[in-house]
Amino acid sequence: MRAWFRLGSILSICVFLFAACSGSGGGGCGSGGGLGKIKGGFPVDKRADSAVQLRLTKGLFDFIEANAKVLIEALLPPTGIPFPSQCGGSTEICCGQMCKIVFGFQQLKIDPAPPSTLRVTIRTKLKADPDFKVKIPVVGKCDLRLDTTRKGKPDIGLVLPVLARTNGETKLANIDFDTGALDIQDLDKDDVDIRGGIGCDIADFLKDLVFGTLKDQIKKQLAGPLTGVFCQKCMTKDDCSSLADQGCMSNKCMRKGACMQFLGIEGRMDLSSLVPSGSGGMDIYATAGSYTDVEAAPASGLSMGMLGGAVSTARSPCAPLRPAPSRPAGSLAKTPAFAGNTAPNGKPYHVGAGLSTLELDLLGHGFYESGGLCLSIGTEQVELLSTATLGVLIPSLSDLTRGVPSALKIAVRPQYAPTFSLGKGTFKTDGMGKRTIDEPLLHLKAKDLALDFYVYIDERPVRFMRQTIDLDVPLALDVDAAGKIIPMLGDLTMGFSNVRVSDSALLKESPATLAGLLPGLLPLVLGAVGPTLGEFELPDLMGMKLEPVQITATPDKNMKLEYLGLFLGIKPKMMPLVPELMSVEPGATQPVVPTTLSETTAELAGLEVPTSSALRRGEAVRVSLRLGAQNAQSGRHEWQYRIDGGLWQPFDDRPTVTLYDAVLRLPGKHNIDVRARLEGVYDSLDATPARVSFTVAPALDVESKTATNATPATSPERAELDVPKSGCSMGAPGGLGRSGRMGVAALVAGLLTLLGLSRRGRASRFTLFSLFAAAGAVIGGGSNLACQGNKVGDNGDKDGAANPFYSTIDEIGRYQSAVARDGKIYIAAYDSNYGDLAYTEVGFEDAQTAKLEWYPVDGLPSGEPMSKGKDAYRGGYDDPADDVGRFASLALTSKGRPLVAYQDVTNGTVKLASRPDQGKPWQISTISATTDGKAGFFNSLILDDADVPTVAYMLTAIRKDDGKFASQLILAKAGAADPTGAEGWQKNALEEQAISCAGLCDMGEACVYIDPMKKDKAATQCKKIETGCMPGCKNTQACIASKCVDALGTPPSSKPEGTGLYARLIRTPSGAVVVFHNNATGAVKMAAAPDWKVVTLDGGDGKVHVGDYIGAAVATDGTLHVAYGDKDGRLLYRAWKDGMGTKVEIADSGLRDVGGVQDVHLVGAGVQLFLDGDQPVVVYQDQTANSLEVARRGMTGWTQQTLSMTPDKSRGYYPQAVNNAGRFLIADVVYDRMADALSGIAFSPL
Repeated sequence: MRAWFRLGSILSICVFLFAACSGSGGGGCGSGGGLGKIKGGFPVDKRADSAVQLRLTKGLFDFIEANAKVLIEALLPPTGIPFPSQCGGSTEICCGQMCKIVFGFQQLKIDPAPPSTLRVTIRTKLKADPDFKVKIPVVGKCDLRLDTTRKGKPDIGLVLPVLARTNGETKLANIDFDTGALDIQDLDKDDVDIRGGIGCDIADFLKDLVFGTLKDQIKKQLAGPLTGVFCQKCMTKDDCSSLADQGCMSNKCMRKGACMQFLGIEGRMDLSSLVPSGSGGMDIYATAGSYTDVEAAPASGLSMGMLGGAVSTARSPCAPLRPAPSRPAGSLAKTPAFAGNTAPNGKPYHVGAGLSTLELDLLGHGFYESGGLCLSIGTEQVELLSTATLGVLIPSLSDLTRGVPSALKIAVRPQYAPTFSLGKGTFKTDGMGKRTIDEPLLHLKAKDLALDFYVYIDERPVRFMRQTIDLDVPLALDVDAAGKIIPMLGDLTMGFSNVRVSDSALLKESPATLAGLLPGLLPLVLGAVGPTLGEFELPDLMGMKLEPVQITATPDKNMKLEYLGLFLGIKPKMMPLVPELMSVEPGATQPVVPTTLSETTAELAGLEVPTSSALRRGEAVRVSLRLGAQNAQSGRHEWQYRIDGGLWQPFDDRPTVTLYDAVLRLPGKHNIDVRARLEGVYDSLDATPARVSFTVAPALDVESKTATNATPATSPERAELDVPKSGCSMGAPGGLGRSGRMGVAALVAGLLTLLGLSRRGRASRFTLFSLFAAAGAVIGGGSNLACQGNKVGDNGDKDGAANPFYSTIDEIGRYQSAVARDGKIYIAAYDSNYGDLAYTEVGFEDAQTAKLEWYPVDGLPSGEPMSKGKDAYRGGYDDPADDVGRFASLALTSKGRPLVAYQDVTNGTVKLASRPDQGKPWQISTISATTDGKAGFFNSLILDDADVPTVAYMLTAIRKDDGKFASQLILAKAGAADPTGAEGWQKNALEEQAISCAGLCDMGEACVYIDPMKKDKAATQCKKIETGCMPGCKNTQACIASKCVDALGTPPSSKPEGTGLYARLIRTPSGAVVVFHNNATGAVKMAAAPDWKVVTLDGGDGKVHVGDYIGAAVATDGTLHVAYGDKDGRLLYRAWKDGMGTKVEIADSGLRDVGGVQDVHLVGAGVQLFLDGDQPVVVYQDQTANSLEVARRGMTGWTQQTLSMTPDKSRGYYPQAVNNAGRFLIADVVYDRMADALSGIAFSPL
């Protein structure tokens, strides 16, 4: 039966190309191509009539006729098709015998018969093998020999009318075989010979007795598989459309007693597999319907409409609600472009498909609503996207990152669905000789497209700018050698308009300056999206490829360009299903000679890089390339290029080109891929492009050097101070001493600042006051008149000792830890100017208005102070020493003495500072050894009832013997209340996690992949670099074992790898518990005394990634309350008690109403959880709005509100909740460009 079904399929593919899907089950193509099933089918009311137009030309029928022999013989077994037996009755055939009929195909003919019939005739030889055993009435048993070559015509004709019609109710196209009209021509009695004795000889003479039965049996076996061949298959009613009013019967979708047909594509697309940020799915639909027309000569083809549509399965939170594109009330009329046999360029084609702008807009709207446009593009995807490159164009970014290269991220936030319009698809040559798109074939437009720019600072990504634009991306389409359709990008100079910059309070540059950066940044976005947008391959049909004859826009009946037309020819694959199948172009009579691929060469001929300030003014980087190509076939070549993995540019026939694209303005490494082809011969396109790599390194000019007044010191984050912090230090009378020389520098820099030529640096922020102060340091060398307005502490001695505290313009507050007791708040924090650990105390009632006086705890240089007098600060020490004080964690002893655990960045250790009594010097001890690795990240300190400290911290960069690296969560417990050194601590590693060796290898080593094929960044090791590789390795490679292999460079600052992140160590009624994050597994974990066994609270299953930021507290009943972030930027909550966790709750979804439009924010950074009575309260940062937030859990769930947000400030860093007699204050770090210090601490009542 299967073989007869194959024969039925042969007839079907001759008339309808969708048989490649339908012949295998009639269910359409929905189960393939990565599409899942739609329960209940695509919504009927969301379909669009004639959204696509389809044309099968006479050339296609001619092609099938010309190649039918190998097509059909490939489907038919050479040993023949089993012939079913007929037992019982007056005449029996093949009863008890395995019979076969061998087909010898001769010819196929397809004759269109308007308005709806295609008459298919197959000429074939037939032969029974072996002879059939038959039982004839009266005569008995005989042998029947069937062979059409015996006499007369050597073959027979199988004639079958095929009906192409549209169901008026469902609007679906039906392909039906008129089996009642099936005929077998030229099969006569002479083709049959009956043998086996006298009776059989007589029967041969009277063979009419069996001939009719034989012929009817052949017809029956042909008609059986053809009946319902296109029926939509099902297992349950959910597999069928809602149009199937009878559901699923006998594995067929039924409507009004007949099976339903589905000829096309229907399915659910999971966008998470295409776009990582996609938060939903999209149902797509394209099936034959609306109309079907069989045309008479000379057209002699089949034209069909297609119902189309696309809808999201659920609207993504990042896509504001917008109406779907409107649909015309009736069907769109068939257009002339899809009614003939030649494409608009005059060339014949086989298959034509026209996608209406309505269908494109529906796809765009479905993709938009599903979250497919909510892209997140970061340094990991685009190496150039970091502060090391973008900081040249936006210098004030370096203030935020303290000079450390940090990761960036661009979050695309669409406000409207994209729309499409069509053009002529023409090209031109610009004034520089570059071939560009003149009138694009396709315009992709997006209104109010928002780009949120995030920088990684203070252990979180924070938005520093939003750019909103109206986007119009000009696109053309081309074809590569494999027949894939390639989008090409036009000139983006005019591709965006109405550029608006907002939410840039963290930056110094004006919105107008920032808006001018977009030409260089937008290609980065499109480059990252390129693989998603990029090459797509047309489907195969029965082992043959569809390849474009022309791709162009075609008009509707009103002559408006309304359809994106794909006019396609058919040819075998490189390795065809049937080797002898020859490729014949439409309209040609001879096979096409395969084209050889070109080989491309490209080299850098020149590189012109302006200075950094010139780049900021918009001057272009110019890159000259020298191109070449070879091909065994003669002809002129043309080349195309793409920059940094973006979209391909139009072809150009110049062997020397100069590029000046805006993306080249970004400093750093760039890659340009180039590929060649014979001019206009798409299938000669080089499949392996040549690559040219170079680095854009702009020189610092006078302006840039003046602006960058900070140079790296001991720590890459901290900068050397070139001017006194107070702006008032004086030199010796009668000359320019050190302070006087600094005053000159300050005066010059201050003037430049006032002129707008110098940025406000992190280490030196000048005000008008400091300008006059600097002038006073120059004039007379000793006048301090300009300093009279400065507040000076009472501890300063104008003739002797300097002030022990810091200047009010020092940037102090990051990494803060605060505790309140007895009406006083104690705070330890980091001085970002000097890299010191600073400390202060303030009354609870005065905190909101008092000006904090900070004192150094650790970080001062050894030796005598350099400055004295009332105008000197920090005890008179002007220079920094070791960089200490980050990740501070403060606790008070039972007697109120402060202890602080903190990081020594310079030495990679954890330190503990304790103050014996008020007014006495702090005692400093080291907890970890420098040989352990890099310690002191995410320190968390508690004291037991005996004031014995325990510290949890992250230890990273732990080198193993094999060159691999790991990180650990360390729990260190002191042996006494006053430990004096590392030997006084008992340290246990609670968990270990392998990490990448990138940036950790010793000199002369390279970090390489253990398996170069997998390139797993978690599986790397340091290996010694050799010198024996010839030719030399690229700058992204290292010579290892005499081979050039990929090597990992030092990554920009971003979220740390490994385990132990965001550790929270908390006292409990039964001891202590630590909660932490494993970044490798994406889990929130905990371990509790006394065994400290690690268990997972949430995540870690490979499905969800949670644990970005952690806040935790323990209630008096032992319940552990934990708040933590997830990868989508939401804040989650879970409680844990007695080994059981509650259901995970969303404390803050990040959804905000901004101007009546829903926006998606990243929230949760720095979260701190505390208990107000028995209910958890969390304070944290909204990193998108730069605000301080609070969320409370009540009887009905969580409520969220903004605690503090100011348009010109950035709030919410390192929030700390302090409690005095049931009243809460929240201390957070504030960034303020208008203040003397870039950041400081502010208090807000809860």
